[in-house]
Amino acid sequence: MEKVNVRQLADKMKRSGVPGDYGQDMSRLLVQIMKEVAKSKPVVQRRVDIIVRKLRAPKSEAERFLRQRAERDDADNIIGILGLSQDNKWAHHLNVNGVELHTWCAWDQLFLAQVLNQTVHGESTCPVSQKQINIIIGPDKVESCNPGKAVVSIVTLDPDKHDKRKLKELWSGL
Repeated sequence: MEKVNVRQLADKMKRSGVPGDYGQDMSRLLVQIMKEVAKSKPVVQRRVDIIVRKLRAPKSEAERFLRQRAERDDADNIIGILGLSQDNKWAHHLNVNGVELHTWCAWDQLFLAQVLNQTVHGESTCPVSQKQINIIIGPDKVESCNPGKAVVSIVTLDPDKHDKRKLKELWSGL
């Protein structure tokens, strides 16, 4: 297994077009919806409409963006988006201000603290040892990790060796 530092990983992902440049309007919308999801209540359409209006984002673009990336409940309310979820089917736990949430993968825990601008407490189970891994991440750094030598593995595909169109397909539904 090749060790890649975060900057190298980010560079490879960016060069691959993964996950993509959402633009200023949709990036602001994404952050606001993530903050709403972190409050632990489903985000109803009325609330989404208010956020879109406040941000002055194009409504049709915002609707399309959220349809492609948001996780929804049976009533069509948003309960998750790009790694952050209220649904307990996801194995990785995240506590934000006492609110129990979940992440799609352990990697998501590492960026959500910065996006939410809050300290988060993450918990995952090591797929090899089955031991618990606990992490506290502030908006600017990892504050603690137990066990201290825990690592996050992520599949990286080198855009210089792989077809970029195939790499984008991996993220097209997100």
